[in-house]
Amino acid sequence: NYPQYGTRYYENGQWIPDRHSDKAVEVFLNSRQGFENVLISHGYNGVKYPRKPCIITEMNVARKQIDETLGGIVLQRNFTIKAIVKAQQADIKLIQWFLTGEGKSYDDPTAGPYDLMGFYENLKPITPGNEVITDQGRANRTTYEQIYGWEYDDAETLGLMLPDTIDGAAFSKNGSIRYVLWAKTDTDQSENAAAQISLPAASYTQVNWDGSSEVVNGGNVQLSGSPVFLTP
Repeated sequence: NYPQYGTRYYENGQWIPDRHSDKAVEVFLNSRQGFENVLISHGYNGVKYPRKPCIITEMNVARKQIDETLGGIVLQRNFTIKAIVKAQQADIKLIQWFLTGEGKSYDDPTAGPYDLMGFYENLKPITPGNEVITDQGRANRTTYEQIYGWEYDDAETLGLMLPDTIDGAAFSKNGSIRYVLWAKTDTDQSENAAAQISLPAASYTQVNWDGSSEVVNGGNVQLSGSPVFLTP
């Protein structure tokens, strides 16, 4: 799934671009539901035949805005975390990111969107040990460190009663709870968003996309378009 092909809508006889990370997440989740609907129509509904597990064999967005396509450094890193979280909520078993390392340099005028997807900058001229991790690679690493081994918790997620301006999910492990939350983006070519939420505990350790952390007041958590990991 490549969300860049769905981040627009048709209105008054023309296509209107809608390029931001939450729209990209919506596109990929709708794609998953489309496949599921086809399977259900053929009896793979858990009653007549077993439901089929879902995986994604390729997915990404570019870390650079090129022509009219979806892209951007902040957009890509935000999408990475949001997609991993929402995939677990949608019972998607696996995401395989395209790809490990980029094929061209960021400032190469010949680079297309698929050349600038990856966890490392252009690997072709690099000798082993000198790889440069991208913000997407760092966001993926942080997400792995924060929720690997944790289970998506539907009851705790529903208990948050998230408003339309906030998205995310709760995860649990050995009786502990960890939230991943963000303010939903809604503007073309902008990752700016802001929202506030009150959480049950008095204070939380907040881990940001890059692994940095701080302690925040649970009664007044300020969210942006970039997801944060919150642990009481």
